[in-house]
Amino acid sequence: QVSGFRCQGKKQESCNLDLKKGIQMDEKYLRLLEATKALVNHIDTELVFDKGVQTGRGAFDTSRSEEFDDLVEKAREAVKNAEDA
Repeated sequence: QVSGFRCQGKKQESCNLDLKKGIQMDEKYLRLLEATKALVNHIDTELVFDKGVQTGRGAFDTSRSEEFDDLVEKAREAVKNAEDA
């Protein structure tokens, strides 16, 4: 058994195909996890904001909306949960 795939009662060709799909999915999952982790890290370290207001004399004030902060926090928690699994 690999990645939740069971081969009992299946022809060998079908079983091999299921296992191959499972491995491909694991690779895709890991790439997604690493990309999400890198994105959250970039947002945290590079001071990424989703709102901006021109305050006059060429000044620009930036901030993060509650929604943006919530999404970043959910992504951070998902990465942590995936790494702890």
